[in-house]
Amino acid sequence: MTGPGPSRALGFKLFKAVIYGLLSLNILLFFEFGSLSETLDTAGWVLLLALFEIETGHLLDTPSHWRRLRLLHGLRLLAYGLVGYSALAYVLEHAWLDAANTWLWLALAGLIEIGVRRTEAGCPPSRLLILAQIGLFCLLFTIALIWAGNGAWLDFYDAALWLIAFLAIELNLWRQRPQATTAPGA
Repeated sequence: MTGPGPSRALGFKLFKAVIYGLLSLNILLFFEFGSLSETLDTAGWVLLLALFEIETGHLLDTPSHWRRLRLLHGLRLLAYGLVGYSALAYVLEHAWLDAANTWLWLALAGLIEIGVRRTEAGCPPSRLLILAQIGLFCLLFTIALIWAGNGAWLDFYDAALWLIAFLAIELNLWRQRPQATTAPGA
């Protein structure tokens, strides 16, 4: 069986572009209607998402790959710095749901980083890694539902978009991963 047809691949790219565009718009929405912590948090995550997309979407398959990869890692450090600052600010502001959300996302991003490195090394996906990611996605979905129940619609909308965006990154990775082989009868 072959991969997705050109129209399906184009549709997925357009879908991701819309989601990523809406997430970028959220920086302005949080700047206007949210706190400085929310604005920096969103900006850091948008940068991190763009970097994950570049790395997992085969956008670095060029002769200058390694120089660009070093630049990406430097930008990734900046993005994690913005998110980390916001995570600490949420704790100091007693914004516990925001803090929990950010720390859970940081854990998920760490697991995705591990998945990216395993994929680059040609390793099959670890079941434990996949289960941990599913657990974190479920917890993040629960936080989104709490925001919806509390009437915090911007937070709910933002959380839903992020869940969709990171699932798209996971789909990029899933297409690249070598499949685990099991022994007969296992």
